[in-house]
Amino acid sequence: YRLRERLNAHAGNGSLDASVAASRNLQLKQARREIHQHLAQAVSDYQRLQFNTVVSAGMKIFKVLDGDAFTGGDRQGDHLAVQAEGFGILARMLNPVAPHAAHALWQQALGHIETLIDDLPFPRPDSVALQRDAITLAVQVNGKLRSTIDVSVEATREAIEAAAMTDANVQPHVAGKTPKKVIVVPGKIVNIVV
Repeated sequence: YRLRERLNAHAGNGSLDASVAASRNLQLKQARREIHQHLAQAVSDYQRLQFNTVVSAGMKIFKVLDGDAFTGGDRQGDHLAVQAEGFGILARMLNPVAPHAAHALWQQALGHIETLIDDLPFPRPDSVALQRDAITLAVQVNGKLRSTIDVSVEATREAIEAAAMTDANVQPHVAGKTPKKVIVVPGKIVNIVV
């Protein structure tokens, strides 16, 4: 049955705002970020008139919406809110290149009978959804990849170095040696020279 009917059935279980729903669940937050990243790429692709990659972004969004965050188990309330936002974004994003499919998704799956999809503005990525709390950095020892670490976006250079040096996969390569140099490229890599 339609996603909109499921949403209405769970409206009393808390907020159906996707940003609030995603803030309560790490898996939903990551899924919402991916949806908005693909939307941002689609916006860029539209500006460059690269319509084939817009469809590709739509397929990636659908893959996120069909992924682990929304399948299996008892997925209600918060999951439905993020899923409805994602399908709404997908339908409006694809409307210029696949209007019939977008119209069917908008009316049949999402239950928007009174509102025409053509009357709505093109979706815009949510800057809050695109923000990351942590980043993954590659760790090299003497130029060879040994591990990856997850650190806070606000982590200091010293905290990044400490996390890299104490990583279980890096330890055997630096144990008993004093590093000559530790190079931290913000947001990308840590290279330890021993």
